[in-house]
Amino acid sequence: MTGKIRTPDFLVVGAQKCGTSWLYQTLGQHPEIFTTTPKGLYFFNSAEGYAKGWDWYLKHFEGAGDKVSAGEFTPNYFWTTAPEGAIDGLTIPQLTHRHLPEVRLIITLRDPVDRAVSAYYHHIKAQRVRQTQRLTEVRDQHGILSMGFYDTHLSAWLDAYPREKMLILVYEDEIQANRTETLRLVHRFLGVDEGFKTRFSSYRYNARASQLSMRLGPRAPRLARLADRVLPGAIKNHARFQIPVHDYELAALREIYAPHNARLSEMLGRSLPW
Repeated sequence: MTGKIRTPDFLVVGAQKCGTSWLYQTLGQHPEIFTTTPKGLYFFNSAEGYAKGWDWYLKHFEGAGDKVSAGEFTPNYFWTTAPEGAIDGLTIPQLTHRHLPEVRLIITLRDPVDRAVSAYYHHIKAQRVRQTQRLTEVRDQHGILSMGFYDTHLSAWLDAYPREKMLILVYEDEIQANRTETLRLVHRFLGVDEGFKTRFSSYRYNARASQLSMRLGPRAPRLARLADRVLPGAIKNHARFQIPVHDYELAALREIYAPHNARLSEMLGRSLPW
């Protein structure tokens, strides 16, 4: 029997590589929270996704029933300067607001340099970037650099939604260092029982592939997966397999991000750990 269809109460909009997979796994344990399968629906940020229609989107929430809160997790929603641009003449936040004016937003942010490096390796693993291409060569592709302009993206979301509709988490402070209290904060924001005890695991959600796996991936994907599963870290991440990111590349990223980080700090009214 199909449950009643409802709209989401919350969206985890990103940013990419900033802990959204961990939130998906942990919030999904709560008996009062419904999360979609798949994790991300890529509806508001993609012309192809949006063309599937509002009814297609809502079908993903059919199982929510009477749960207190229901949501989906698409980290690409935060990327307001994506090359695809506006859909129906609206930015991603504006399009979201058209359909979900009362939705709550959870935003996770991480050192943009670390995030860019993580994204670079992610796209190598996905074979969108070649192993031989340096980070400096491809940083303007796939949002590797521009996703980290957090101040720009947050401004666009604040133009569409009031600040009280947003919960902004800093990965290093809230997710890495203080998971239990952070989940209580998220539960409170969503209006569900704060006392629920989440089971934490040592599993790294959406963990980076090993260097050996990325080397093998294009030629031998099955062997790459096997290497990641059975070989110890000292072997599969040995220096001979490294796809390096050099100090000068990191320094260039820090210089680019510096004014954006300063503006973000002012917007949030807090110092940032990076």
